[in-house]
Amino acid sequence: MTSNLNLKAPEYFHRNYKKDLPELEANSSFAFQAQRVVLVALPFISLYKPFGKTLAIGTSAARTLTCGVELLSAIKKGDTYNIGKSFLNTTLAISSIAGTILFHPLGMLITTGHDLTLNGYHLYQAVVDGNKDKAIQETLQLANNIFYLLTMTHGSLEYQVLSLACQVILGSYSSLNEFKEGNYLESAGHALMAAMRINQAIPQVRALQRKWELDTLLKKMQKQENIAFNKNLPVLCAVGTSSSSNVSILESKSALTEKNQNNESLSEILLKYGNNEYKCSPLHYAVIKKDYNAAILLIENGFSVDSISFFIMGQHNPLQFKPSVAVSPLELIFMKEKDFHTTANKVIKGLTYKLEKQSEYENEDFYELQNLIIAIASRTKHPQRFFQPYGGPNSIMKLMQKLKWYDILKDLISYKKWNGDSPYPLGAIDPFLEIEYKTKREENFLKFCIKINPKFIYDIRAIKQSIKFCIYESICNRSHSTERIETLLNLGGPVMKSMFKKYLNTSDLKNNLFLYVGSFQETKVTSKIVDLLKSLNN
Repeated sequence: MTSNLNLKAPEYFHRNYKKDLPELEANSSFAFQAQRVVLVALPFISLYKPFGKTLAIGTSAARTLTCGVELLSAIKKGDTYNIGKSFLNTTLAISSIAGTILFHPLGMLITTGHDLTLNGYHLYQAVVDGNKDKAIQETLQLANNIFYLLTMTHGSLEYQVLSLACQVILGSYSSLNEFKEGNYLESAGHALMAAMRINQAIPQVRALQRKWELDTLLKKMQKQENIAFNKNLPVLCAVGTSSSSNVSILESKSALTEKNQNNESLSEILLKYGNNEYKCSPLHYAVIKKDYNAAILLIENGFSVDSISFFIMGQHNPLQFKPSVAVSPLELIFMKEKDFHTTANKVIKGLTYKLEKQSEYENEDFYELQNLIIAIASRTKHPQRFFQPYGGPNSIMKLMQKLKWYDILKDLISYKKWNGDSPYPLGAIDPFLEIEYKTKREENFLKFCIKINPKFIYDIRAIKQSIKFCIYESICNRSHSTERIETLLNLGGPVMKSMFKKYLNTSDLKNNLFLYVGSFQETKVTSKIVDLLKSLNN
């Protein structure tokens, strides 16, 4: 939904809380005094970001109740005009709740639009009544809501700064008016909130200034970039002169290209994620914040995925590794296969190192890590390549044995099962994963083989895994795979060929392979697989 609506959540939460609660007659009653305290407190509570969604739902529910009461009152009085107005307000309030639950920025958009409508109506009333103070307040609120709305739809720093500026002016003006009327609680609340908005605006103004500097720099570098790109020279740029801005903004020669049409968006992303508490790459921080659109744009503009794998390998927060933190960054790493082997090697070694350093880890983490590897492998054109940096089947098997990742290979072969599209039942692969044999005869045979050749057990394991990968390639319509299966069987000799034939006869693998390849009668791989299986039956 985020990508479809393309809404940007502002850095701060704002709404007109007076519209959420009913208007009470000014008196010394407990209800009125409590409402005063609540209206002063709510803006300060909203400063704590984790409360944002909960607060939005709660205040929208309060607005729904308030508008609903007004609607019932208008219906009882038979006031057609107020019935229509109250019905519209109630509908928008309910829509805001639904929008907030489904997608928080959508709820904020509806609420701001609702406030904007009410501001326009109240401004018209103030002008008609000649109420100058009311007109000024409604004008400032109208301008603020317009800029706040534009911040959500465009995500521009300019609109965000203008919105904060309107709130500072409005807060100061309201504080002065409340003080004149003797409402010292409200006056103090508005003054403090105006100060908070100034504090929020300062870094935004600085970021906006850096953005303008960067935009100017980008324009100046456009001509130079073509020369640098054609000559294969790196184009590097650092933004900001203050100590807090020592972040490399452009990391590679292709960060600026002639074809790039997203300079404005790129500069905003760099400013947004360049200066962060982790002092890490903008790409890495964008992934942490789950802003995948920004991450993809950064990758497309030449940012290195090594900055992510560096983080995953435990160089940052090495004692707090959680597979759930690694999933999204690793998926982004493998979106590009340019340096697949190098990157895969780094990541696997990093994950292995992390698990070795932890004496224990939860089963939930273990299975999450399995799913991580499977998810990455299933998203690539060549899933088996994920394991190639380890130097072949023998090393793969050692890694699998060390980390007890047999299930990963099992699921890797039949990951399509999750989509109801498995090439054959998961259980059909089990014989290839069994390292120890169930019968006494098989156990004695294994001991005999090991006595003759101590490395025999590893050879069998390696061949089994190679066969599994080759079968996987075969069902993915890679015709050369069957030749590799035959080669491996020949290398294993008559014993290995006999064992493989027995596995085929004692499982459903053979039948399911026949059924599966039946849908590929027009391909060459079909006949090769069928011929291979027939030869094993002879």
